[in-house]
Parts: sequence; structure tokens; C-alpha cells
Amino acid sequence: MLRIFDLYIYTMKNYAKFGGRACRAEAVSFYPFFFILRLLPIFFLVLPTLLRRAGVESVEHIGILSIILFFISIILIIVHIIPCLSLGARRLHDLNMSGWLQLIMFLPLCYLIFFIIFCTIPGAKESNSYGPVSEKY
Repeated sequence: MLRIFDLYIYTMKNYAKFGGRACRAEAVSFYPFFFILRLLPIFFLVLPTLLRRAGVESVEHIGILSIILFFISIILIIVHIIPCLSLGARRLHDLNMSGWLQLIMFLPLCYLIFFIIFCTIPGAKESNSYGPVSEKY
């Protein structure tokens, strides 16, 4: 568990590093967190309705809290966009592909396919045109 958090921190620290390579473990530690983070705003918007249907009477206070948490989660998503793109470029470099290929991630349903490819295909074991093997192997 500690290694996953260390790799997440490593990714966040290298948010502006689009060159080089990123290992598969780095992607596995970052992308699930980013995926869950993208679902949080939807959850916070639906929460008051779910509670109202469950019979909770004081939904007004929960609604205000839900809106505040919605905006906080949107800010967190914005903060994580550049590290996500940076990691995507470095991970594609590890697979000996161009970092621009990650733009297909913005097509519908491609995010899940992109994530599965990132987590399952091992990177090149030797140096390639994008640099030496990542030190995080």
C-alpha cells in the first residue's frame, strides 16, 4: 500500500515532465484514483436525491454540503488533469509510442480501454527512442 502511495506522489511531483518513460506500476497507482475522482462530482450531485428518497428529512443541509463537496471535487479534478496527461505521455513512451496517442482517451468509452492497455501491457525492457528504462521498475 505504501508503494502505491509513493508512486502516486512521484507522479504528482513530476506533473510537468512529459519526456522520459513511466512504468506500469506508476500508471496502476495513479489512474484508478483519478477515475474515482472523476466519479465524485456525480455522487455529490445525486446524494441529496438519494437521501430524500431514503426518508431523511433535513436534506437542505446535506444539499449545501453536497454542493461544496462537488466544487472541491471539481477543483481536485482540474489539479490532476496535467499530471494525468504527463503520466499518459510517459507511459506511452514506455510502450515506444507517441504521447499524442493519448488524445483518443477523450473519445467516448476509450478511457476504459486506454486504462486497461496501460495496466496490462508491459513496457520495453531496454532503452528505446524515448529514453532509458524507468527507474521505478
